[in-house]
Amino acid sequence: MRAKAAVLTGFGKPLEIREIDVADPGPEEVQVRIVASGVCGSDAKAARAGIRCTRGRQSFRGTRALGSSRRRGRR
Repeated sequence: MRAKAAVLTGFGKPLEIREIDVADPGPEEVQVRIVASGVCGSDAKAARAGIRCTRGRQSFRGTRALGSSRRRGRR
């Protein structure tokens, strides 16, 4: 499945809207269709200050989200 995501390509740069691949939900996981999301103040401050939140891994921010469950992974 494909979805749109706001991607941070570098600190101090604006977010870019990109199409990303979304994997099927794994065991005990739920796939959620997000209809609205916001970035919390601490994530925004970290991005402005150039603080890395992960060690070389892809990270998705937007800790305030609104959506509905779409699919459930197998048990």
